[in-house]
Amino acid sequence: MVVAAIARWRGWPAPLLVTVVALAASFLPFIPEMEIDGHVLLNIVLPPLLYSAALDVSFVGFKRSLPQIRRLGIWLVLLTAVAAGLSTPRRRSGHSRKRDHLRDGRH
Repeated sequence: MVVAAIARWRGWPAPLLVTVVALAASFLPFIPEMEIDGHVLLNIVLPPLLYSAALDVSFVGFKRSLPQIRRLGIWLVLLTAVAAGLSTPRRRSGHSRKRDHLRDGRH
């Protein structure tokens, strides 16, 4: 709440500042290590962040940003999918290259 109030006072996006402060706090040695279930984040933490961000969006600003949103929504997803596909080792279940070469008569 305090971080969000400071963000609004400075004119900064509150969710971004909350994320930066939480990330910085995670590196402090006296903060205990915690594991949080992903469902907790999706069902409890994310909705208020999205709601507060939605309150700060104007229709004119959103309409002006729509081309960039579309570009990132399409091209960044495609680029991520291609990068994930290229970085994943190629495997075929139950086959190896050596066995394929032997079967085809090549050594």
